[in-house]
Amino acid sequence: MKRIQPLLDGLERYSKVVEVLCNGTPYLPWIWAPIKLMLQLASDFTTAFERLISAYSQIAENLSRFDRLSQAFGGNPEFQQVLAVVYADILEFHRRAYKFFRKPSWKCFFLSSWGRFDNRFKYILESLARHSDLVDREANALSIAEAREWRERTTREAKKRETEMAAAQYRHVLSWLGDRTADQDAQDEQDNRLDQLLGSCYPNTAEWILTRSPVKNWLRTQGNKPTLWLKGKPGSGKSVLCSKLIQFLRKDGQSSVLFYFCSYASATSKQSTRILKSFAIQILRRHQNLSSYVYDEYVLSGQTPSMQALKSLLPNLLSSIRGPRMVIDGLDECLDSEQKEVLKDILAFSSNVAYGSCPVLIVSRDVRHINAMLSKKPSLSLNNEESAVNAAIGSFTKQRLLEMQTRFQELDIDRSTMEDFEKQIVDKAKGMFLWVRLVLDILEDDVYNANELKTAIDALPAGLTEFYERIILLVKRFSPQNYDKAVRILEWITFAKRAPKKFEVQDAVALTANNNILSEDTKLPETVLHLCRPLVEDGPDNTIVFVHFTVYEYFLHESSGPFLHRESAEYNLTLSCVTYMLQGMSLINSRLSEEERTVNVGKGFHGLHLYAVEYWLEHLLDYAQARQVMRVSDPA
Repeated sequence: MKRIQPLLDGLERYSKVVEVLCNGTPYLPWIWAPIKLMLQLASDFTTAFERLISAYSQIAENLSRFDRLSQAFGGNPEFQQVLAVVYADILEFHRRAYKFFRKPSWKCFFLSSWGRFDNRFKYILESLARHSDLVDREANALSIAEAREWRERTTREAKKRETEMAAAQYRHVLSWLGDRTADQDAQDEQDNRLDQLLGSCYPNTAEWILTRSPVKNWLRTQGNKPTLWLKGKPGSGKSVLCSKLIQFLRKDGQSSVLFYFCSYASATSKQSTRILKSFAIQILRRHQNLSSYVYDEYVLSGQTPSMQALKSLLPNLLSSIRGPRMVIDGLDECLDSEQKEVLKDILAFSSNVAYGSCPVLIVSRDVRHINAMLSKKPSLSLNNEESAVNAAIGSFTKQRLLEMQTRFQELDIDRSTMEDFEKQIVDKAKGMFLWVRLVLDILEDDVYNANELKTAIDALPAGLTEFYERIILLVKRFSPQNYDKAVRILEWITFAKRAPKKFEVQDAVALTANNNILSEDTKLPETVLHLCRPLVEDGPDNTIVFVHFTVYEYFLHESSGPFLHRESAEYNLTLSCVTYMLQGMSLINSRLSEEERTVNVGKGFHGLHLYAVEYWLEHLLDYAQARQVMRVSDPA
């Protein structure tokens, strides 16, 4: 009490003046109560208590001059305004302090957050000092008006500086986490992937998932059995169901959902690090005020965003947000060596008693490494939801056929026949949305009369593998030139170090051992990518991707031949990259005018350049390794 006695004395003097001017109205309890509350909140945390006492000492210095003024200002409206401003400044301090202390896990973020608070507190003290000085000097109305204007101006300046400092710290933190260029593209790819999945979801095909007991228990869990495994066969719609759960959690507003879609196209030996980085970035994007903590504790201290640093950072960030939940889809698309590591790291957050549990949803196929770690966790298998999945597939099929109605009306197919076709498709789908989607794509493009439609449905392939085999047979019937283009397109989608852009694949395929110049005569149109449909589709951010991970697996599996060979694929990718870089020398060719070089860039003759520069060496090394493996396995 001795340390805050000056504040109490100053407030008592101030109260005498205020009570006279306000005819005894008790305004001071609105100050006494916050003081008591602040001291109680900080009492068990020494650092916070010391900072608070120090702040009260500085406020007390500006309240020592009011004891002789209780009679002097009874009828002076200008000085009443000064006293009101002093009152407002004290309340503003407590408003901001209370807002600070009521944040979750405020002790963890105290030093960094209080540093930002100090910046605004400095202007509150300056305002108190200036207005107290006016009272002490019995200033005139003009000085009081000037002081009021100064207070408004400095408040705006303080807010502006605070905003600028917060923005700068936020940028530094994102840069530290690597949220620039490739990492920024990766994060945007996650958002785009979610939008793509939600856009592909037809009404009444995914809502059923919210009615299942394991999912309902996971949605409302607050720490009891916080992990759920959603599993199913390939192409059964797991990712779409996952996206609907994310959308539901966002609309519900009771949780902060963090999500990550794993992809074969970005499978690396650092997948666990990428996932934790993505989660940290998602939190900071929605709660930018936390960036001051990361900036002070990690960036300024010179730490690197290593796995160890992320494991210490993420729990603190999770503790500061409301109802955090993690959703990871497609874990089976990660490298086998990574699946165990990712699960080990992620599951640690679901049961960290230091900050409370964070419910985790894992969505994947039932593969060996994942099953070994999740077999005893609560789960929902789509294989056991045949009725719900078939009903959803039926709804999807009906809506797709309705979209094709104009075409089928031209074929003069009656409603009963169409219903029979719907039933055949659902029965043959065996719970695979992907199979239905691919089949309908082919029916829409390749059927020209009712008899062809009936024949095509009767001859539908059984399962995805047989479907892929039929597509490859069609590809093999292409002319030699188109077959070569199709194979190279598939090689780029399969072996590129990231999901390739459509224009990158177009240009890469145009460059061969017999053609090393990209020009208006040799450049390929985007329609060349149609050679590989329906196995490929437009991906996020103008990329070209396989319609499903199983296509990627099929091309590399022995059951397809394998259809694609790593050695020849890496040779072709290396050749395209190196050839492209050589052509890039024209950018510094003095024989070409600056206008000609600019026109060539505008025409897209250098679109693959960035990829080639970044990855050509990796492809060359992969080619050398693949060639060495082939020599060892086939010494003849």
